[in-house]
Amino acid sequence: MIGEYGLHGDEANKVTAVRLYLELDFTDNVPHPAGMKLVMAFFLLFLDGSEFVYRLPSTLASSATIYPIFYIGKRLYSEFIGYMASLLWAANISVLAFATVVKEDGFLTFFWTLAIYYFVRWREDPKYLKHIGIAVGLAMASKYTGALLLLLLIPLLFFAFGTVRERPKLSSTVRGMTPYAFVTFFIVNFVLLIPATIRNIIEWTKIRTDSVNQSSQQTQVVSKPWFRYILYIMIKHPIPFLLILIVGIVFAIRRRGPNEKLLLLWIFFPLVFYSMIPWGFPRYCHIMHPAFMIVGVKGIVELTNSFYLGIPRFKSSYTLKRSRIVSLSIIGLILFNSIFIAMSAKPFYRMYTNEFDPSAELDQEFFLRDNIYDYYLREAIYYVNEHAADGSIIAMDAINVGAFYGRIDLEMVDFQDLPTDLSLWTSNIAYAIVQNSRTEAGNAVIHAYLQTYLLPVQTYSIDGIIACEVYQISR
Repeated sequence: MIGEYGLHGDEANKVTAVRLYLELDFTDNVPHPAGMKLVMAFFLLFLDGSEFVYRLPSTLASSATIYPIFYIGKRLYSEFIGYMASLLWAANISVLAFATVVKEDGFLTFFWTLAIYYFVRWREDPKYLKHIGIAVGLAMASKYTGALLLLLLIPLLFFAFGTVRERPKLSSTVRGMTPYAFVTFFIVNFVLLIPATIRNIIEWTKIRTDSVNQSSQQTQVVSKPWFRYILYIMIKHPIPFLLILIVGIVFAIRRRGPNEKLLLLWIFFPLVFYSMIPWGFPRYCHIMHPAFMIVGVKGIVELTNSFYLGIPRFKSSYTLKRSRIVSLSIIGLILFNSIFIAMSAKPFYRMYTNEFDPSAELDQEFFLRDNIYDYYLREAIYYVNEHAADGSIIAMDAINVGAFYGRIDLEMVDFQDLPTDLSLWTSNIAYAIVQNSRTEAGNAVIHAYLQTYLLPVQTYSIDGIIACEVYQISR
C-alpha cells in the first residue's frame, strides 16, 4: 500500500501547500508549478487526508503512463512491442519507487510520454502539432523542467522525422505549437499570475542563493560526478532488465532509423543535460524510463529475429512465430524477476540496489537518501508526541515533517540552527531525532556526538539498516 510509510520532507511541503490551496491560498511551494497540487486538492475534497490519498494522484499518473507507452510502441513497431513495453513499465522497481511518493515526476513523465506519442502521430498527420503543444504545456505545468521538451523537439525534428522533404520548417513548427503550450501552461499554472506568488518566488530564490553561498563558504562543496545518472540506472534496476536495455540501445544505434533516433534522443538528451549540471536528483531520469522499456523490448525482438534468420534450417514460415515465442519467454522471465524484487522490497522500493560494489559504497556515497530516506520518521515523531512534556523543543532535520506529524504544542528546531556543542543547548530541548539518511555538513557533528555518547531511547531499522533514532536530551 502506498500509505504504509510516512511523508518525507518534500512530500510534506506539497501537502502543506495543497491544504493552503483548499483555502484559496496558492502562494506556497513556489519552486514547483500547480498542476499536481491542484489534482491533489481535488482528491482531498472527497477523500480523507491520509498518506494513501496524498500519494494517489502521483500513482495514478504513473499508472496511466502505460497507455502512451503502449501506443508509441505499437505505432513505432508493433502491438506486441507496445504490450510488452507497457508490462515492463508496470513491473519496474525504479518506476514503482517514483510512483509511490508525492512528487511531480510521475505527472511530468506521463505528459512527456504523451507529447512524444503526439510527435509520432504528427509525423503522419499535421493536425497533431497542437496536441504536442498542449501536452508540453501540461508537462511544464507539472514540473518546470518540462520545458526541456521544447529543446528536445528540435533534434527530434531534424533526426527523427524522416526525409528532408517530409520535415516541416522549424519556424512553422514553433509558431504552430508554442501558443498551445504556453496558453495551456498558464491556464493550469494560473498561480504564476498572482502577484503574491511572484513575490514568494523572488524571495525563495534569494534565500536559496544565500543558502548555497553560505554552504560554499563554510564547507567544501563537492559536485556529483557526471556519470551519476548512469550509475543510478545501473544500481537501481534489476540486472536482467539492464541486459535487455543494453541490447536494445546497441540495436538502435546500429539501425539508426527515424524511430531508433527518436528513442535514443529521448534517452540521451535528458541524460546528457542532467549530467552536465552540478546538482540534481536521481528521480530526474524518470522521464527516460518509458523509452527504456520500448528500446529494451525492441532489442530482444531484434536479437531473436537475428538468431533465427541466421540459421538456414530455421528459415521457414514459422521463423517469426518461433522468434516471438522466445522473445515473449525472455520478457516473461524479466517480468517475473522484476515482480519478485518489487514484492521483496515492498514498501521500501527506494532501498533496492544491485550492489555492484561489495560494500554498497557507491550507492551509499551518491544515493544515500534513496537508501532509507525518511522511513520511520513518522513513527519517531509519534514516539516523541507520546513522551515529550508540554511545550518541549524537538531537535531534528526535516522540521516540516516534524511540524506535520507533531503535537501542536511542540516546537521543532533544525540541527543546523543549533550550536554543535550540546552543552549550549537550552534545557527545554527534550528529544533529538537522528536520521542516518540526512547527515550533511551542517549536522554531521551533532549526529556523530549523539550516536557516540548517548544511547537512543528508540531505534527504527529496515533490514538491519538503522533508519531513525530518538535520543532523550532532557526530562
